[in-house]
Amino acid sequence: MLTQQVFTNVALPPPTPWLGTNAPNAPKLSFELNTAATRLKLNWEAPENEPPRWYVFRSRFDGRWQTEILAATRTERTYDRNRRELLPDEVQVTPYSRSGIEGGTSVWRRTASVENSPQP
Repeated sequence: MLTQQVFTNVALPPPTPWLGTNAPNAPKLSFELNTAATRLKLNWEAPENEPPRWYVFRSRFDGRWQTEILAATRTERTYDRNRRELLPDEVQVTPYSRSGIEGGTSVWRRTASVENSPQP
């Protein structure tokens, strides 16, 4: 009952700085946008100073934000208009350490030049 009604969303544990205070650096974020600007693939690499335990992945569509908590093994996200998915206006990826310390944030923003530039 708890997993079906009360705890339906993943949550980050609170920071426990007595277990470690090193904040992860921002991940390296890259993207591929196809020529027709219908498919966007985002990739991020873990920071080198301290491997994260989680990523907080935020995406903005028409002024509304969506937030997901991802395992550190997840390092890719694809949006495809052919599957009736909107392309985000902005994406933010933030790593969190094993002790819940927030790291630096990497940001991708859609611009007219991004949509008009051909990508492989």
